[in-house]
Amino acid sequence: MLVLDNVITPEDVDGVLERVRTGTVVITSRRRSGWTAVETVPLDVLSEREAAELLARTVRSEWPEADLDGGDRLCAELGWLPLAVGQAGAYIAQNRITPAAYLDLLARFPARMFNATAEGGDAQRTMARVWHVTLDRLTDTPAAGRMLRQLAWYAPDGIPRALLGGSRAIEEPELSEALGRLAAYHMITLTADAVAVHRVVQAVTRTPDPLTPTGSPSTSPPHAMTPPPP
Repeated sequence: MLVLDNVITPEDVDGVLERVRTGTVVITSRRRSGWTAVETVPLDVLSEREAAELLARTVRSEWPEADLDGGDRLCAELGWLPLAVGQAGAYIAQNRITPAAYLDLLARFPARMFNATAEGGDAQRTMARVWHVTLDRLTDTPAAGRMLRQLAWYAPDGIPRALLGGSRAIEEPELSEALGRLAAYHMITLTADAVAVHRVVQAVTRTPDPLTPTGSPSTSPPHAMTPPPP
């Protein structure tokens, strides 16, 4: 079995797939479109039980006697996202803190915590780096970055698409194209009527990496988007 993890575009692995004659190839990617030559299996976030089990397993593999007080609340705050739960668990185990203490640090120092790795961890696989690298691939659609930074200040679910129109900052068809590209890379969930953004994506977007070309930190809610006139 060959595993190609965190592939950005299908073109990135075309050369590898052309040389594979036997066996199984598993590709993981946040991009949902363009995979016409392979069978795709969409993955959702973990269930509450699965997230709690992942946190406990990650922490207690290094710290068997750990107190997991606040674990359920932490998993909920992280939106039951496997990468976020695993990152938190590794940090908790190394630094010998409770999930409740991690949650407090996350609330007070989000930029630092979303970038934090345990000793031996991959610095390129933190929540902050993963999402920023993805957003960097969208620099040819500048409106996508602007739109995501604005969506980061809304409630995460059920944002009406009609609310996003009528702004001088971004107009159709640029709006539709920006939303479509964000959805293609799993930055948002898009329907004909509404937009949803995972709460961790929102949190990371509100405290962006200053070293990336996606823009400066968004420290206050934007005012560019206004509801369309009645």
